[in-house]
Amino acid sequence: MPVNVDYDQPLVKRVVGDTGVHVYMYKAQPGVFLDAFGREVPEALAAEAGYDVARLSLAKEKQARQKKALEQIEMELEGADNREHKVVKTKGLYKLVDLGLGRMMIMDDEDNQITALPIPKEQAEKLFEALTADSKEEEVADDEPLDMSKALKGDDAPPTTTRTKKAAN
Repeated sequence: MPVNVDYDQPLVKRVVGDTGVHVYMYKAQPGVFLDAFGREVPEALAAEAGYDVARLSLAKEKQARQKKALEQIEMELEGADNREHKVVKTKGLYKLVDLGLGRMMIMDDEDNQITALPIPKEQAEKLFEALTADSKEEEVADDEPLDMSKALKGDDAPPTTTRTKKAAN
């Protein structure tokens, strides 16, 4: 009898009563019950073989939800460079950029990121005011998007600069 079960992966094998029917379950896939040919079998047959179907179905649901959440997180992170961010204020050499969810960053006039990581709004506003204390404020439209492709180049570490502030004339 050909068996299409991968014995290289950790699995549990149980037999249904005196019938000799084997029911398999890979440990990495709780709640998915297979026959010797790799086809799914009903939960009733798995219960007859001695599996705790109720507990394993909850583990299966948990694993499915975790997978879905991880895919969503990965999708958000992959698209981080393509999102449009709003420039809230521009003053002198610096821009205060709203990233959403109460997080902001400060950039210079060449779109280099000054803050290493996004910081809370209140902290960003205080830092922005300290950096631009001697500069005149320029008007910025609320809907003006910032091109993040220059600022976030896909590197693990955001770009940093060590510039000295030029005196405003």
